[in-house]
Amino acid sequence: MDVRSATAADGSAIERIARASFQSSYALSPGDIDSLIENYFADDAFADRLDDEDAPSVVVAADDDGVVGFAEVHPDGWLEWLHVEPTERGQGAGTALVEHVRDEVLDGERFEAHVLEDASEGSAFLERFGLSASGTTDLDFGTDESYAQEIYTTTSKSLDSNEPNVDVPESLEADDQSMRVAGDDPIPGTEAPFFEVRDGDDEAWGYFCSQCGSTDVVADGLDRLECDECGNEHRADQWDDAYL
Repeated sequence: MDVRSATAADGSAIERIARASFQSSYALSPGDIDSLIENYFADDAFADRLDDEDAPSVVVAADDDGVVGFAEVHPDGWLEWLHVEPTERGQGAGTALVEHVRDEVLDGERFEAHVLEDASEGSAFLERFGLSASGTTDLDFGTDESYAQEIYTTTSKSLDSNEPNVDVPESLEADDQSMRVAGDDPIPGTEAPFFEVRDGDDEAWGYFCSQCGSTDVVADGLDRLECDECGNEHRADQWDDAYL
C-alpha cells in the first residue's frame, strides 16, 4: 500500500470514496451526505481547497488499481477526515493512512482526531491507536448546517501503546512444554500489545503480555484481556477490522 500526498488529479476518486464511505458507515441522511460532499469533497471543491495557502494536508492510499482511501489533516493539526472505499476495507489502507498521518504529518508528538458523532465505526478504530474521547466540537462550513464531532486525543506515551515494551519471544516454556508465541498477530492493549500463546498441538493456551513479559493474563470470554502482573488491558471494542 503506497501512501502519498494528494493532487488535484485525485479529486474524482476522493469524491467517490467519500460518498461511498458516508453511505456505508455514517448514520446520515442523503441530504446531509450531499451537503458534506458539495462543501468538502466534490471535485471542484477539493481542487479549490488544495490551492488555498492554508490548505489542509491530504494524503491518499493507493494500490495497483488506484486510490482506495484518503486522510485529511486540518491546518491546525488534527486528523479531520479518514475514508476508505468500503469494498477495499480489511486490506490495510486505513491503518497505513493513520500511521502516516501520526508519524509523518503530525510528527508523532501529539495525535488528535475529530470524528462525526454519526460515524458508526470510526471511534473503535481510532482507539486502536491509543486515542480516547476527550470532548466534542461542531463542524461548521459556513451554512446553517453543522455536525457534532467527537474529539479523540492521545499523548506521546499512548502513541507507543501498540509497541512491545519487552522482547517478544518466538516460544516460551509453560506447563512443562514449549509454547509458540504468535508474534505476527498483536492484540492491542492499553499499555502494549498481547500475543496469543499456542501449545504443541497448535491449540490456544493463553496470552503473552508484551508490557511486562508475563503470561498471567486473564481472558473473560468476552474478548477482554487483563494482565494480572502489570494491569495492561485489551477491551472488546479496541479492535475494528472494518477500517484496517
